[in-house]
Amino acid sequence: MITAVANLIPYSITYNQNTTDTVSNMPTPNPQAGNLDVNSTTTVTLSNNTPTRSGYVFKGWCTIQVADDAACTGTEYQPSSTYNIDYLTGNNTFTLYARWVQPTIYDEVAAMSKGTQTTANLKSVITKPTSNDPATDTSNSGVYLYDESTFGTAADSNKSDGTRANIYYYRGILDSNLDETSSSSYGSNGDGFYYPNYVILDANSTKDATDTCWRIVRTTASGGVKMIYNGTWDTTNNTCAHAQTGAQLATRQAFGLQGNSAQSMEWHRNINRVGYTFNNDPSIQDNTTATSVGTVFGSNDNYGVNGENSNIKNYIETWFAGSNGISAYESILEPNAGYCNDRTLNSGTSWTTPLIDSDTIVPYGTSGLTAYYFGSYTRNFLANGNKTLTLSCPRGVVDLYTYKTDNNTNLNGGNGQLTKPIALITADESALAGSGYGRRTTDSTSSSNYSYSSYLRSGSNFWLLSPFLREAVNGAVGFLLDSSGHLNGNLVIIANGVRPAISLTSGTIYSSGTGTAADPWVVDAP
Repeated sequence: MITAVANLIPYSITYNQNTTDTVSNMPTPNPQAGNLDVNSTTTVTLSNNTPTRSGYVFKGWCTIQVADDAACTGTEYQPSSTYNIDYLTGNNTFTLYARWVQPTIYDEVAAMSKGTQTTANLKSVITKPTSNDPATDTSNSGVYLYDESTFGTAADSNKSDGTRANIYYYRGILDSNLDETSSSSYGSNGDGFYYPNYVILDANSTKDATDTCWRIVRTTASGGVKMIYNGTWDTTNNTCAHAQTGAQLATRQAFGLQGNSAQSMEWHRNINRVGYTFNNDPSIQDNTTATSVGTVFGSNDNYGVNGENSNIKNYIETWFAGSNGISAYESILEPNAGYCNDRTLNSGTSWTTPLIDSDTIVPYGTSGLTAYYFGSYTRNFLANGNKTLTLSCPRGVVDLYTYKTDNNTNLNGGNGQLTKPIALITADESALAGSGYGRRTTDSTSSSNYSYSSYLRSGSNFWLLSPFLREAVNGAVGFLLDSSGHLNGNLVIIANGVRPAISLTSGTIYSSGTGTAADPWVVDAP
């Protein structure tokens, strides 16, 4: 009989926390040591402990010491993975170094993604999360991947290397069957206390009433994070959640501005007044001259005709430059985050035939004219129960509002007409978030499918960036989210709420927080 003789090789694995900061949950014992019988195995299972460090994320164990936020240039191992012992050369004593990176908000949002949301289930009513922990939530609420092949290429810049990051969007519905006064629900005005999409811009490292609160709507193709204003930090209740008008800056007219003294007092009836910037030439008034789409709205070759700022654009950009502290963040805000004022025109009652530049816009009040509908209206209201949402910008440069960052030479793929990197969210972005509409269409059954509201609801009407329609009776109408949280429209001359949008650039880190209303992700001033 031949008896196998154990071939025991000693080994020792030292886990180095690779920082002088306090680190919890380090492997024990440390070093991990023992004797390995290489007759039966040559691998060692590493500790299953995942270290934690305030303000950083543990990415793995690296065979070479690396600085914070650097890639492992050796071999990287995860907890519970196996390590091969080199018993032939006797290289059995080694050190593994913790690799730490500061977490970005984009990474946190991407980690919560629940997969691809398809056209077929865009109508699905999303209920309250089954858990306050997004990692274990099995309901339809949460973060979804935007499929550019299905919904259209988003009008966002690429990443710096020319590739495109995955785009994720938050979706969350206020369910009327829930107790919306409970802190565990979304709240009657969209204040989901545990819904993880709150960010605070904390310029002085101490949360106070001067710090602005935001809610993430989606990420961008450059890896940025697009957010909508949600008021200032509530020092009484210590929260970023706000009911009623607390989530907005003020009330303002939307895209109306009388401007030229030669224009009539009924300027708001002019179809061009749905523009975030617009052509203020008095000769294009609807009640005097019928002109082409390109003349009224501009074209990719002639977008400079839209030289007049709307009321709401002036107000938002003035606020940005004011004493609220937002301007301190300008260097980490995206210049092109897909701010689309889609003035694609559809004519007649089929809602499918776009007008081109050679077509004539019928003057206001013309006999037989019902209305002119714009792209977002068609996609959200007139699809007989099937929304056809998109984050693209069909008219390209002329309707894509971007921030001109380098002395008139770089328009960032758009028109460069933003004087600050701030605008509004679109009707399509609001619909992706779960906002429905509260009116019937030609499909008498479809209104019930969309009569819900999303986390964007603030309890007051507020403007969106998208044109709605030009009515034959009243004039130019812009999109808004109404006080019930439903997509709707209003004459541009009417004052409604202002909730601007900004987008944090790719790689923006946060210093603390979990994304909830009471514990928002904190972004310090650069």
